[in-house]
Amino acid sequence: MNLSEEERQTAGQFSNFVKRYMDAINKKGEFPDPIDPEKLWKLIFNASSKDPTQFFSQLFPCLSFYHSVVPEFSSEIPEFLLDGLEKLKSLTNNQSLVTSIKPYIRLIPFLEIESILSIFEISISILKSYLKAHTNQIPKTFLNTFNDVVIEDCTRDTFDGIVDYFKEMVDSDDSAEVILILSYFALDFVKIDENLEDFIRDTIMNALESEDELMVICGFNLLNKYSSHFQFEPKSAPPTEFLTNAIFPRLTSQLGISKVAHRAAKSLIKNSIFQDEEVLNQLLDLFDSYPSTLHNSFFSLLHVVLYPVSDTQEIEYNPQMAKLKPIRSFVVNTLQNRQEPLIKGHCINVISDLMSIKKSFVKNCYKLAYEEAKKIIGRRLIAVYHLISPLLVAMYDCNDECKKEISKFIPMMCDSLTNSKVLTTKNRLDLAIDLASLCNKGACPPPPVLPQFAQSSLGSKYPNESLRAACIVMEIVNFLNKKSAKVIYERLYEHARSASDDESLSFFIRVMRKMMKRYNIDSPSKKIFLEMILKMEHPLKQNQPPIALSEFTKFIVTFIKCYNDSSIFIFHNYKNFLNCAPVNDMAGFLMVVIAALNTKKLKKEDIDEIWKYCQKIFKKGNVFSCAESIVAAISTLKAAFDVSPGALQPLDEKVNMVAKFIEHVDIEMQLSEQMQQMLSIAPNVCDFVLDVYGNDANVDINEDLLTVIIKLLPFPDDVKYNESIIKSLLKIVLIERFSRYKFKIIRIIASYLLLDKKDLDEFKFSKEILDKMKFSLKKIATESPGNLEKIGKHFHNQKRDMPLLRELVK
Repeated sequence: MNLSEEERQTAGQFSNFVKRYMDAINKKGEFPDPIDPEKLWKLIFNASSKDPTQFFSQLFPCLSFYHSVVPEFSSEIPEFLLDGLEKLKSLTNNQSLVTSIKPYIRLIPFLEIESILSIFEISISILKSYLKAHTNQIPKTFLNTFNDVVIEDCTRDTFDGIVDYFKEMVDSDDSAEVILILSYFALDFVKIDENLEDFIRDTIMNALESEDELMVICGFNLLNKYSSHFQFEPKSAPPTEFLTNAIFPRLTSQLGISKVAHRAAKSLIKNSIFQDEEVLNQLLDLFDSYPSTLHNSFFSLLHVVLYPVSDTQEIEYNPQMAKLKPIRSFVVNTLQNRQEPLIKGHCINVISDLMSIKKSFVKNCYKLAYEEAKKIIGRRLIAVYHLISPLLVAMYDCNDECKKEISKFIPMMCDSLTNSKVLTTKNRLDLAIDLASLCNKGACPPPPVLPQFAQSSLGSKYPNESLRAACIVMEIVNFLNKKSAKVIYERLYEHARSASDDESLSFFIRVMRKMMKRYNIDSPSKKIFLEMILKMEHPLKQNQPPIALSEFTKFIVTFIKCYNDSSIFIFHNYKNFLNCAPVNDMAGFLMVVIAALNTKKLKKEDIDEIWKYCQKIFKKGNVFSCAESIVAAISTLKAAFDVSPGALQPLDEKVNMVAKFIEHVDIEMQLSEQMQQMLSIAPNVCDFVLDVYGNDANVDINEDLLTVIIKLLPFPDDVKYNESIIKSLLKIVLIERFSRYKFKIIRIIASYLLLDKKDLDEFKFSKEILDKMKFSLKKIATESPGNLEKIGKHFHNQKRDMPLLRELVK
């Protein structure tokens, strides 16, 4: 954040205040004195003006806490802020006014009610000027600033004052503008005071009943932003009949209001209000009333009906297929009876969506859709290629007979990607993603136009377009030429460096990682981005604790694997993360350490430090809360032992410390939650200990530990360490000092070999390991008379197993 020296000092005082206050609560010191209010206000005002993203990620949490413990802060607003707000009232340039008012809006929770009401009045003035110049068009860019206001941080008196203001103003001459601002607060209002549900509902209904088109548009805007509340409180919604009467007639309107009506309908579908059969049938009956210019909008509603899960719902969507039968009937009938290519394309698109939900649901119509899609391709109806391409992907996945034919369509359809007159950029990107997916599925190189289009689209300044372009690259990453790969990587880096949300950032990094694995990218951006991560200088992550299993961590791991010589530099710069990470969150960080160890570049002193990190986990971690960290630490020790056995001496200390995690394992108690945690660690313990026993002749044998390990084996087929454990057992069984365990170990190996082929295949053992297992079994079974009987002595099904055992050792 670009701050002055004075502001940086105040920011330091600010974060120090929070730390000292928390220490005082925990009786580790005295409560700190408040910060000079004028300096603090200057800091937060300038920060919210210059860089709102970093203001909210870095300063706002501290400010929110400070306000809660120093409430008088709100009444200590300095003159420069009040004077600035007063001057804004006389500004006539609307653009200057928009820029100047935004930092005040972000600070609403910390201001007194008089200043807040002034901000609202200035905002209403801005909205009036905009709406006068742009009839019935909502200035979303300006209004979105109100998204930054955290109403919960207002004092109760301030909150009540804000509510009273809106209650009074929704019936004023400025009601439309007031409702636009209210739409950004409505959800927070009812979270704080559920008694406000009636006020919000009445405001929505009054607006939608208005004869003024702007008022109706503002009502729809409020409905859209508030409707997620209906998902949890359906009774708080206006009556369904009222909503259908208000919305459905406007869906088919040629006027601009149709757009906001469709948006409202989508919101209500997503939030459970428009999901019953009667409403769906009403919607389908409207189709014939739709003008051709709105056919896209109609079918977009059907897609929301198919996938009505709202962004606020973290649930897996499992639709009731019976409810979708009217849609199936509608699209099949329409596909058969309407001739317009756009309508046919949309019907095919809906059928592909239904296929993705449940293929058998459209078993009687997807072939019809495919035949119609082929006709569209044959007639080169480029304008609807993006609508039929999802069906081609679905058919490729489920119908082997179509694969060859679909592959032949790819070059012809790719040619349309250069046609910006017929297809919008979004349409071309959607089509390109599907065509890239088909190339990937068929392992066939794409026509040159496809990677060229992806590369060009990555140059877009619009996040949605660049993200879609990255999706194309992800599918065809194995088919790029070296020159194109470098350009694409550098553009991905630029987007990752400037990403404004975690989801986009993660996806860009994921594609970059995939490219690094495939190509030796000759670009300085690789190391620049690596150093940005190691220094936590990414704008989204500055001054935040690193997240263990983030794409950042995975990027570092990939970097090490691709460029082994970087491991020492990375390890030494990564130690800050390891030092500050909590024990229960170490697993992800140790991925980097394991990758660095596997390069065989780290020195003895580095491995000594690594042991200290592992030791910290073993001593402080408990199996109930830190199982993942313990597993990762044991895996780290094994990696260190495998690359440099001597560096871990004395090994007995390490073995005994790891052994404690299974010393109390009781398989008979495996249903208990704590025992399940112990058992989740057991495979790693066994893998490490057996590796040491099989490769170090000087380590002491912990007989109690080895007895427990033998009782635990064999592990189920989903344990990924099975083959590694078998390799160690095959060494141990031949070592003289383990001779007393020989028959117990070979019995474990035999138990795998006696499995049915199908069950044995589940373990995915390599042929080399299986051959060694058979060789060792045969060697020990035939060493002395009676050995075979000793091996099979404790098998449960002697009648079945002994003949099989004899067959194995022939």
